[in-house]
Amino acid sequence: MPTSQDVATLRALTPPPHQLMFASLLQWALALGLLLQSELPTKQAAPKRRFFRRNSSSSSKKKKEKKKKEKKEKKKEEKKKEEKKKPTKARSETFRLEPTARDSLTFTRTEEGGAMTAAVSLFHQVVERCQHFVATFSKTHRFVFHLASMRRMYWDLEAIGVKLDEVVELAELQHKVELEGKEQGWTWRLQLDEDREKEEAELSARAAKNALPFARNMLPHEPMEALTLLKFEIDFFKSDNSTRHVASMKKVFFSVVRSSNGRVAKIPEWYIPPYAVNYSREKLMKGSVGTAHRGVWVDRKPVDGTKPEQEGDCGGGQPKSLKVVVKRYVIHADAIELFRQEVEVWFAIKHINILELFGASHCSRPALLVLEDATNGPLVNFLTRQRQLQTRKRRVKCKHPEGEDTQWSYQSQRHALWSLFLEAAEGLKYLHEELRLVHSNLKSDNILVTGDGRVKLTDFGLGVLALQDQAIQESKFQ
Repeated sequence: MPTSQDVATLRALTPPPHQLMFASLLQWALALGLLLQSELPTKQAAPKRRFFRRNSSSSSKKKKEKKKKEKKEKKKEEKKKEEKKKPTKARSETFRLEPTARDSLTFTRTEEGGAMTAAVSLFHQVVERCQHFVATFSKTHRFVFHLASMRRMYWDLEAIGVKLDEVVELAELQHKVELEGKEQGWTWRLQLDEDREKEEAELSARAAKNALPFARNMLPHEPMEALTLLKFEIDFFKSDNSTRHVASMKKVFFSVVRSSNGRVAKIPEWYIPPYAVNYSREKLMKGSVGTAHRGVWVDRKPVDGTKPEQEGDCGGGQPKSLKVVVKRYVIHADAIELFRQEVEVWFAIKHINILELFGASHCSRPALLVLEDATNGPLVNFLTRQRQLQTRKRRVKCKHPEGEDTQWSYQSQRHALWSLFLEAAEGLKYLHEELRLVHSNLKSDNILVTGDGRVKLTDFGLGVLALQDQAIQESKFQ
């Protein structure tokens, strides 16, 4: 049963002591999972016994054959009647999982039933988001990263709570979800706000004592990563943090600068913090360099990517939620600046035959690229699938000539091959003639096809990463 597996997964998650918000919401999710499990039917109806008797005469066999023929004819007549009538879709109610548009997922249930099945499926998504939360904020055991991640942790947990409410509504479990030791009417949102206050108070107290110890004992790349995260929060999301928390971040920021001799002059326009993308670490795709994962990115910065002029403008407007591919690279410390330069060039390119780069996290480990999702994959694989698909369609066309013509826009496989290669050549021409750039990593895996059939080049300028230690590049990042 899926719910029992989800409950077991939640029980296996052990939040660290400092994550008070996650620990409480995990209890709510676990309580709801147990309640949902108890509401599901545990026993299936026993199958009816069938008695098989031997027919002693041929007349009984003929009667059965007649009945079968009559049933088949009735079914054919019913199908013909249904085909004549226009199909009417059942009315449905669409439930937005996250009204704040943190991702683009929606869930639908029809009036005919299936509400409990819908609730179970939605609860499974809650469990997946809890797993993603653990992986995304695994570094918060370090004080500086915990300090810089508070706002985003609160937003992600709030999104999970919204989904829990949807599960309760779908399964019709109102007035049944309660936790021991809590007064009646207490909700996960009240608990979340209370825990956020406690976490921020503890962080503020630790920052007030002495911030210097928190800046020491860091790995070589961590001071720059911590400074970038803190400055990102202070510059773009000051109004979404409490005054006390902003003061704590500023104090720790300057202490890290003094102790590490590092500095962050300006947050790049293309910078995306690692916690801003939700993706599964286990479900990965093979890439020419590093690993690739499909996920969702939510952009909450101002449209022009600059610091807001007024205090209340931080994170204003409806955030954009996009399906993306997240590429992860392990980069040596001396290659970070080169990686940053390549990102600067790629981010500035806007061409229909160049895969769009939405942003990157250059100082994290692993480094991240957030790219447009070319859902049809490499060009060679796309053509192979299309050849097989068109062959099957031709066979169906021969058997049912009255059917609709479903051939694609190309005259032949050869025509498709050269037409798509021409698009790749257009992208390469743009790099050479307009930007004076060399791809330096051109191969079949780096010629991708989007969902609408557009060919796009990717991974240009990143060939230097392939020259690094392959044992590091092929390692699994957790």
